Amino acid sequence: MNYQIIKFGVVGLVNNLVNFLIVIFASYKLSLDSFRSASLGFIAGALVSYLLNAIFTFKRNPKSSRRFLYFILLQITILLIFSSSVYILNIFTNNIVLSWLFAVMLIFMMNYQMQKIFIFK
Repeated sequence: MNYQIIKFGVVGLVNNLVNFLIVIFASYKLSLDSFRSASLGFIAGALVSYLLNAIFTFKRNPKSSRRFLYFILLQITILLIFSSSVYILNIFTNNIVLSWLFAVMLIFMMNYQMQKIFIFK
């Protein structure tokens, strides 16, 4: 059994909880559009994800500036895919929660593989 992907999934749940709460807050309380809300949520979740994945999932030093730089570059790419996906899906569904859920499913495996191969190798 691949426990690393299970740990990545647990970190993903925490990351997505942070992300989701910020998306909902930014959308409903700050009245930001879906792209900006998704972007803010994703950034907060990404920071949580880096720390937890470095320490818990991949057992690497989170203080590595090079690793963090690569992580940020990867997350910027994923952020664009994620936020665009939420935005486009929201046009069709008019439901920020459903749009967010579909976008999360879209990027889960891509994000895991890229982190495993390029960030925490």
